[in-house]
Amino acid sequence: MLKVTNDSITLGWMPGFDGGSEQTFEIQLQKEKNDKWQAFNFTQPRAILYGLEPDKLYYVHIRAINAHQKSSQFSLPVLAVKTLDKYGKDTRRAGTDIAKWELLGPTVAAAIILLCLINVVICCLKSRSKKRKLHEKTEYVRTTLMNVGDGNVRPVQTYGAVGTPSMRRRPDSSTTNRSELLNDRGSEDDQSVRTMIVRS
Repeated sequence: MLKVTNDSITLGWMPGFDGGSEQTFEIQLQKEKNDKWQAFNFTQPRAILYGLEPDKLYYVHIRAINAHQKSSQFSLPVLAVKTLDKYGKDTRRAGTDIAKWELLGPTVAAAIILLCLINVVICCLKSRSKKRKLHEKTEYVRTTLMNVGDGNVRPVQTYGAVGTPSMRRRPDSSTTNRSELLNDRGSEDDQSVRTMIVRS
């Protein structure tokens, strides 16, 4: 096939051995959804089929006939050709491009959803990792620093964020002495960082 317009098809082919005699070429043309084949004869390996309808699918095959009326088999596979629309556009190719975009849209959406899920999983893993590290630090303070070599727990004096803000506030009285400050202790906050001094 050499050229397609909205009302014609231009064909070209390589002729085979003619057996030493002149040969003609028979082209048969069938429109889609039509059982009737139209026959056209040409003496040259080139043909232009006119009078076709725009945006229609046609089937074409060809055979050679020599002067002794011996013919070859029709060419296989049958050639399927669609004419251009009335504006000269290839609707078959345009339809293919639309189909590609229709497939591309869901693919991109699925990729975005997958990336979002992966992001959520990564955030969850990081959060769990932070909580685990904080728990390990808390256990380290509770056990390792509060125990000495002989395995006995010794009294510990704690400095830092302990108890509620009201419990940590220095009393307003100007007569507050050191013993009152040492005795003003609140509950332990597991999420805060504290300095502990082990007294042997």
